[in-house]
Amino acid sequence: MSIKEQGKSARGKWLKGEYPERYVVAETTIREFVESLGIFDVEEASARFQAVADATSRLLENPMNQNTRDVRLILRIAGESRSRRYRQIMRAIISGIENGPAGIKAAHRTAHRIVELAFTWTPDYALTFKQFTEGLQKGRATRGAPSYSKRRSIAL
Repeated sequence: MSIKEQGKSARGKWLKGEYPERYVVAETTIREFVESLGIFDVEEASARFQAVADATSRLLENPMNQNTRDVRLILRIAGESRSRRYRQIMRAIISGIENGPAGIKAAHRTAHRIVELAFTWTPDYALTFKQFTEGLQKGRATRGAPSYSKRRSIAL
């Protein structure tokens, strides 16, 4: 079998779902899940998926030992919400873990991406972003650069 033929067969397996892609679910599914969270649910969901990301990270370090506390932890976390989207993602994560190192890596990326997107909806993000923009404005003011927050009139 040539390299080109191997590439085609691997690509076919990828498309059939035998090898997980970047995430265990489509990114649109991840975004829809995060956007569906209520403002009071964001931190709880983020904490769950951070625990999943940590557990999958440990599984990646030691893939031969999959019947560990980490797998049991993920299975327990999977049952902590009745949300349809949450359960769909957790089923895909568990399925990914069962498929070996490539699936564990995709499960880890999925959990990490959810935490990353959910952070933008937290009060901590708003505070951090406000501090960042204030720092930029102060930096521009000390360098003598024009501030874009003030309107400048241009004489024609």
